[in-house]
Order: sequence, then structure tokens, then C-alpha cells
Amino acid sequence: MRKSLALALACMLVFGLMNFAQAEANDYELSAALTEEGLEVSLTNNTQEPITVTGVEMAARVELESQDPLSWGRNVLDESDELLGGEEELVIEPGATELIALIAPGLPDTWRPNNAADHTLALKTWVRIDDIFHNLGEVKIDLEPEPLGLELVLGSNSPTQHIDVEDVVLTLTNNTGASITISGPVVVQGIDHWSLEEGRERVRLGLTAGDTMTIPAGETENIAVLEPGRDISWRNFWSPQLQNLHAWINVDGEGLWWDEITHVIAGETSDTGLTGGAKFTADNLDGTATLTVNVEEATFSSGVVWNESAGNWEEAHSMVIIGPVTGMSKEDFAILKPIKDGVEFGEVLSVRETSTPGTYELVIGGFKDGEHDIYVELRADGEFMGVAQATDEEEGPVFTVEISSTKPIPSTLNPESGKYEAKLEFPVANISFSSDSQLTAELSLRRKGSSLNPAPAGAEPAGIFMDINVVAGDLGDSEITLEVKYSLDDIPVGMNENNLRLFRFNEDKGEWEELPDQEVDTDAKVIRVHLQGFSEFGVFEVEQISEEVPPTEELPATGAPVQTLFYLGMLLLLGGIALTARKQFA
Repeated sequence: MRKSLALALACMLVFGLMNFAQAEANDYELSAALTEEGLEVSLTNNTQEPITVTGVEMAARVELESQDPLSWGRNVLDESDELLGGEEELVIEPGATELIALIAPGLPDTWRPNNAADHTLALKTWVRIDDIFHNLGEVKIDLEPEPLGLELVLGSNSPTQHIDVEDVVLTLTNNTGASITISGPVVVQGIDHWSLEEGRERVRLGLTAGDTMTIPAGETENIAVLEPGRDISWRNFWSPQLQNLHAWINVDGEGLWWDEITHVIAGETSDTGLTGGAKFTADNLDGTATLTVNVEEATFSSGVVWNESAGNWEEAHSMVIIGPVTGMSKEDFAILKPIKDGVEFGEVLSVRETSTPGTYELVIGGFKDGEHDIYVELRADGEFMGVAQATDEEEGPVFTVEISSTKPIPSTLNPESGKYEAKLEFPVANISFSSDSQLTAELSLRRKGSSLNPAPAGAEPAGIFMDINVVAGDLGDSEITLEVKYSLDDIPVGMNENNLRLFRFNEDKGEWEELPDQEVDTDAKVIRVHLQGFSEFGVFEVEQISEEVPPTEELPATGAPVQTLFYLGMLLLLGGIALTARKQFA
């Protein structure tokens, strides 16, 4: 009955959302047209009441035939555009259509419709109507500007050599039969390459002749110079490659001409590095995941060479495996998550070399609960040496891992003790519970390799930290035992395991406190302690072991030596025995 009711409610909810979305689309309708003034975006009010528009935002996408689309994010409008007729608000009567945005022509490196190449412009639009932003979807317009009557060839001085790290010189050939004038800037963008420094993907170049340049019919001129960038940018001319570029150019003040060019960086390189494969093995349910990574030494060769028979330049790549790499440690791996404008680093908590040479089990953390697309960098002495390729069904260097940190506490009644008991097992710790009442709580344990809180005085961190918290329910009067596991391979070299101690961070005092009555079991490799509550915990090596039980104070002297008291006691005992025997014989 409950399942049927839930299904019915779900269907009603979906149906209601569909009706709401349909009503939204029917109530307000967008349209766009290209005019002499610019690109006009209009809104039609299909409701029965007047509406007040107070804001417009857009995201743009330029779709070109046989090319990847070029995208710009929300809020692409600027001061050159006229919104709402220049007023702060615009009232649209029922059934009326009003111009809500007039998009003016822009610079060569924008999405605006003065790109002279044929393309489709898609504008995703948000409109603030009666103080609420409404997502009105996309409006598309096919833009076919009038041809400039020019036949142009844009290229570069080709090939350059990566060994000398040469500039890329852009040239323009005028095959129109008449003189043309171009004006700056020339805008160039790499295709499918790293972004430019400071996150910019495009570079604006001044003309070699100044602001304008005239090219007679049938002649070729060097119009701009693209200098090399950093070796991780798309302007990396240190590596041999066929580099594809987009370019925008002003021609005769009538519009922009867009094309794609290929620049050849010729040469060959050979290097020794690391390669291998990586896969997600397990979610450890403690804020960490286990990966299996195999590492091999290899030689890599790459280059761009001239194919005489085909009559063109071609890229050539090869890799030769030398053998497995053994003896790697935590410092030889790095976990990275691609994010917008960069990467986010994870944390390698432990590395265990398996019985198979060159194969390792990595425990990683540092990410929130959920799925994460990551890749594994391979290093040697801190220097980047390669990336492990994803194995199994995932392709390329990026693969998905899953991380979670919450477990329920399933308690059962122990008939012998009469207590409800439970035990949670994590890779880094075991937690046991004993209570007079049944437990219905959920516990979150997140393992970390470091803490933001400074180490206590005279203690060195062992690289084992945990955040433990009750996230649901109540533990009541439970007796809690925590066993923190450690490995001599994971703690810093030279640490004495007998001096390891578990500390709890006291949030009220803002300091670490050593837990009392704890035991270091060197056979089981655990630190065992009874807890009163949860917080952040850390394992440290202490310089001097604190006494868990203070020494017994020495009794004060009484004037009678111990030996005298002993003999006096013996005499009294013998006298008592003799007296008892005499009474029995009487």
C-alpha cells in the first residue's frame, strides 16, 4: 500500500513539474533577429496579466560547421548592449512583444554576430520577471553575413623548429585582385591545447605595421608574431606538434574573417619516464578510496616528420616499456582532480607495494563524499615523470572514484552480557560499542593525513588523523572502545611505535589533549583507548611517555622502624596462638 502511494505521489510530482515547465515555456516566448542595429532579442507575454521585466542575462554558444562549438558563460552582456530600451524596467502587456535586448557588435574575440563566417548563434536567456528570474531556454539564429568578396589565405611561416624555440609568424596572402586593408588586433586561440597563462585561452596580437596594414593584390605579408608561452600553455613551441589555431581578423572595416590554421613545429624528441595503469578498487567508507596502480619505466619518442610519399607533415609517437618500477613511496604519487581553471590535489595517505613487482595499492583522501574524476601522476624525487592511464572500461588518464564516510551502527543484543553491542571496522580503526539500550545512530569517520591544528608541544605527527562524529541518532550511555591501526611502513621513518600516543582535539580549549589509559599493542599494531565522545583525533610520537597513573606518594616516617614493627607483630601473633591452645587443653 505504501509503495503504491509513494509511486502515485512521485508520478503526480513529475507530471506537475512537466506542466509547470510547459506553462513557463508557453507563458513567455523569446525571438531573435539580426538587423542593421545589431542582434535584437524580443520577449512575448502570452499570459493574461501585464508583466514587469527588470533584468536580462545570457549565455552564448557559437556553432560552426565541422568545428567544436565556442561557449561563453552567463552574464555575457556588457555596457555596449542596450537592455530594456535603456530603462530600469519594462512593462509588457498581455499578448504584446517587446525588445528586451539589443546586442551591439563586439571585438574580434567575442561571440557577437559580426564574425563573418556562417554560423549558428545559440543564446540561453534568463529574464527577471516580477522580481523572479525565469530560465527561458535557448533562442537560436542562423547568421549568414554578406560575403566580403575576398579570397584570403591565412597561414604561418612553416615549419618552425622546436629546438630553437622559434616564434610563430602569421602571414596573410591577398588573392582578391585588389588591395585590402586590415586593422588590429589579430586574435588567435589554440584548439584542443592547454589554456594560456592566467587562465586566458586567447591572445590578442598587434599588427607588425601598427594599427592598420595594407596588402596589395597578390602579395603576402607577415601581419603578426605569436611568441612562445610557458611549456604548459597552448603556445608551447618546445614540443614538436601540429598546432591548430583559430584566428579573427578585421578586413576593410566591413567585418571579421575567421579561419582555422595549422602550424607545424617540426622535430623529434626522446625521453625516459614512467607510465602504467590505474583503477578504482574500493570505497573504504572512511573518506578514502583504494586505487590499484602499476608503474613501468619507459622511453617515449614523439615528433613531427615529413612524409615524402604523402607529401605532408605527420605526427609520430612511440613508447617502449623497459620494466616495472619497484620501491615507490607516497612522495612518488600525486592525485589530481581537474576543475575549472586548474586542478584540485587529493591526498595520498598510504602506499603498499603488492607481491607483483611494480603494482601498488594506494589509499587516497582529501575529497568530499561523492564521485570524483581524478588522475594519478607518477613522480620520481618530486619530479613529474608521467601519468597512469585508466584501466578497465574507462579511457584516457581520468577515471572515477567514489568516496563516502558514513556508516550506521547495527547493534545486537548479547544474551551473556545483556548489553546491546556493535562494532564498526574501518581500514584505519575499529570502534566497539556497548549499551543498555539498542543503538540507532550513524557515525561518520573521515581519515586524513594531516591536521590544520598545530601539533602539541614535544610531539611529532605520525600522519594518522581522523574526524569522527555522530551524524544521526544518539549513542546514549554507550561504552566506546577505539582501536587505531598503524603500520610501520606508513608512519615516518625512525618513529618509535612504543612512543605513539592518541590525542583528541579539544574544541573548547583549542588544543590537543592526550587521552588517558591508552595501550599501544605492538603485536596487533593498534592503539587502544576508551572514549567518552568524538572529535578530531591524531596519532603523535611523544618525546617522553607521560605516566598514566601518578606514582604512589611515600608515607611519612613514624619513629618506629619497619623491622621493629615486624618483630612486634610476630610476638603478638605467637602470643595469641599460645593463649588459644591453653584454653583448648583446659
